[in-house]
Amino acid sequence: TLSNRTIRLQKARRARGAAIVDRAVARGELPDHTDRDLAADLIGAPLYWRMLVTREHVDAQFMERLARAIVAGIRAC
Repeated sequence: TLSNRTIRLQKARRARGAAIVDRAVARGELPDHTDRDLAADLIGAPLYWRMLVTREHVDAQFMERLARAIVAGIRAC
């Protein structure tokens, strides 16, 4: 069903987000106590908004600024 597919997609997205955070923690870029679910939301939501809602261009400069903002936000938690 659509609901089951949505749940599987959501779990897969969360797992990818957690893996990104785990690598950043391993590199010392984020603290060990980083909330993986919150981080996944902070990574995905701005891209979703920019690409699908506002349909604005996503370039390397935007991604770099976004990455810095996300890391700063996660560190502040």
